[in-house]
Amino acid sequence: MRIRFIHHLGLILLVNVVTGCAGLTHQQGEANALEAQADTTALEPWQKENQQKAAKLLNRDSKEGFVSAEQEYLYKTLVAELAAYREQYELSATYFFEVAEQTHNVELAERATRIALYAKYYDLGIRAGNLWVKLAPDNPDAHQILGSALLHENRTEEAIVHLETMLEGLEENEEQRLELIANLLEQQPDQESALALMSKLVEKRQQDVIALFTYARLLYAAEKLPESRAVLERVFALQPQHETAVILYANILNQQGETDAALQWLGDKLKTYPNQSDEWRFVYARLLASAEQFDAALTQFQLLAHSYPNNPDVLYALGLLSLQLKKTEDARNYFMDLLENTGQQNLAYYYLGQVSEAEENPDQAIAWYRNVTDGNNFLSAQARIALLLLDQGKLDEALTHLREVPTSTPEEAQQLAQFEAELLIDQKMYTEAIATFDRGLADDPENLELLYARAMTAEKADRIDLLERDLRHILTLDPDYVEAINALGYTLADRTDRHAEAYDLIKQALSMRPDSHYILDSMGWVLYRLGRNDEALAYLRKALAAQYDPEIAAHLGEVLWVSGQQAEAKALWEKAQEAFPDDKQLADVMERFLKP
Repeated sequence: MRIRFIHHLGLILLVNVVTGCAGLTHQQGEANALEAQADTTALEPWQKENQQKAAKLLNRDSKEGFVSAEQEYLYKTLVAELAAYREQYELSATYFFEVAEQTHNVELAERATRIALYAKYYDLGIRAGNLWVKLAPDNPDAHQILGSALLHENRTEEAIVHLETMLEGLEENEEQRLELIANLLEQQPDQESALALMSKLVEKRQQDVIALFTYARLLYAAEKLPESRAVLERVFALQPQHETAVILYANILNQQGETDAALQWLGDKLKTYPNQSDEWRFVYARLLASAEQFDAALTQFQLLAHSYPNNPDVLYALGLLSLQLKKTEDARNYFMDLLENTGQQNLAYYYLGQVSEAEENPDQAIAWYRNVTDGNNFLSAQARIALLLLDQGKLDEALTHLREVPTSTPEEAQQLAQFEAELLIDQKMYTEAIATFDRGLADDPENLELLYARAMTAEKADRIDLLERDLRHILTLDPDYVEAINALGYTLADRTDRHAEAYDLIKQALSMRPDSHYILDSMGWVLYRLGRNDEALAYLRKALAAQYDPEIAAHLGEVLWVSGQQAEAKALWEKAQEAFPDDKQLADVMERFLKP
């Protein structure tokens, strides 16, 4: 709320306001020229204090009285204006309120209300607001401001009366009503308070579509989906073609796992109201795509393309769906339209590269990707170039490309360094990958992600010393980095004889994440290393039940085998190998124990 104050030269304008409401017949002179004595015996202490402040403001003896009531009103009005100008808001609002109460002046009651609430003197503001409403019962602003102040003080029942009156005064203006309700809800301290307010408003406004829809949206935001759905059905009883309510209802059905019902709902609405809203068709088409009904989704977007031939969202969706359906020529045409007509060049270049990859034309794909110079797909395009070069046996060229990519932020440089390292790791070039991480850490030595990634690469390179140094450095920077605690404990258990130390670390990690299948596996493995096989089996079985993982299956099978349960171990490994035929660790343990 903004308050505009009258400056020094404008103070005299207040004379006309008071003259009009109190019948003042002559102008007041300088305040300190008043000679009559005031009787202050009946004043409250706060009134005496305000009088003294006012007198000080006007360089006036606080004991001086007034010739008439009119002069008192003018005096207090001048003091109120000057106090407001000097940001003494409580004094200003008090005097405006006193004069308004004595003269029944609507403008001064409004001014007292706004100043008091602006300065957060809510008790005074509510008193002044009640006067304002009494003097102007049909003014929606008065009811809105008073209602908001009452809500702030948790006087909800009183507030509802004024909010009802305010909404009734705006029956013909839906946009203002919606904005008003939104503003009121923003003032609520929490989501439940907003829901409680809307519930009370809706109780008395069963035919108000805007109030009902707003309530449904609040319930949806609070993840109360069944309740929101029920309120939306009341909206449709009043306005079956409500544009955004139809979309919200479809989203709720989809989120409740009723995707077919959501599609049926939108399809029926489109048939019943074919000219109502293209937004319905957008949502319908996207929902079809998310349900992997790609042909049907393509048809809907093609219908939209007739109305919006150069709409980037439509062209993008048509290109993606065509690419998904392996209609690469159609996809290329859509993405070329996106390139030429919408200003979405970087997006178009990227997906033209995807089309060329789908057509097994790597050189053309690389050429398209090189044109991507910005946007969300910039780094992905650079990674695709490197991978395509690698597929052509051009490792050095791929690495050179990644190292020469211009970056605009440290985060982009870090992502490229990590991708380069992953590429080298995939080629089993662990020393080179570590060197890549070294370069990144030289610029950002406390980057936890890079330190952790280098530690994991060091394990593959048999650099347990580097792994331990990096993980312990991470824990000095962040003692609660549970992945580092678990990784250090597991590595000490698996690659060294420091099993007691490993157990303590894994126990600490497990206390922080008791349901993590990775940490349960680590605990089972260290217990096995300590010779506590029965306990190890319990943890490993729990880990495998939580996540069917080839490494956990390999560990559980080994402990079963050495515990004399070879048949169960063999069956477990064979089942896991069917699910994970390319897992090296699983293959290695099976060869080690099953080889004749």
